[in-house]
Amino acid sequence: MITRDSDKFYIKVGELIRHERIKRGISQEELGKYLDLTRMSVINLEKGRHRPSIHQLLLTAEYFNMEYSKLIPVISETPIESKKTTLSDLKNMIIDQENVGKETKNAVLDFLKNKPS
Repeated sequence: MITRDSDKFYIKVGELIRHERIKRGISQEELGKYLDLTRMSVINLEKGRHRPSIHQLLLTAEYFNMEYSKLIPVISETPIESKKTTLSDLKNMIIDQENVGKETKNAVLDFLKNKPS
């Protein structure tokens, strides 16, 4: 389920843009110049205070050379319970995967077998 809280949505959009910008070593000034925004507007965009247009999201994705859909978050309204996953759980997850080839399953299982519990 997607949240109706637009503030959370735009905060997450900003976090994703900031993460991708930093990962690529791009300054706020450089991104701003490409989007025809000031550095302060980019700061506000990254903090979720500036709500980018669809066109700005498309331009940002183009500048980052990535799919625009990676900049659109899906925020669940249902909290996800934290559960510690054991090696046994991981082995069962791999064994249960029907779309994973036998060779891949065996490689992962061998890897997990050599890990300390």
